[in-house]
Amino acid sequence: KFEVRCGMDMGWVDPTAIVTTLYDKENKIIYVIDEYYKRGATLDDTVDAIIDKMQIKKHKIYVDSADPRAISFFSSRGIRAEGAKKGKDSVSTGISFIQNHKIVCHARCKNVAAELENFVYLRDRATGQLCEDKMDHDYSHSLDALRYAMEAIKRRNIFITGKDFYNI
Repeated sequence: KFEVRCGMDMGWVDPTAIVTTLYDKENKIIYVIDEYYKRGATLDDTVDAIIDKMQIKKHKIYVDSADPRAISFFSSRGIRAEGAKKGKDSVSTGISFIQNHKIVCHARCKNVAAELENFVYLRDRATGQLCEDKMDHDYSHSLDALRYAMEAIKRRNIFITGKDFYNI
């Protein structure tokens, strides 16, 4: 059984990136089946991509929550946009979640493939050690969208009882 998961990282100077995936929980596989990747994309351009190009209007799209006005704009156009939950260590836990899966990328998703191939953590200049919380920003846009798409799945597996957290 596959679950359609969509995520969007908003940009202007940096590209706006949208990914559509099929998530196979049982086999721990993420199939990246479509992408939108455009520098200088207006909100209207992005709406057109969601509705006409990608045809994912009926699916929930997890969007970078840094700009709630954009999420409101998408919602006003009938798009099921929801802000991705961010917080302490959300980037590193999201990356770890994705790394724990096989990723199959369709050939048409050239930007996702390029980012997957070129993603690197940066090194601390003083120590030379890799920094888990700092990565090469040039290769993070569609991967941020992929993290947002998977974000609710990570939360789905956490149950809260009082002040204790149990990851099942």
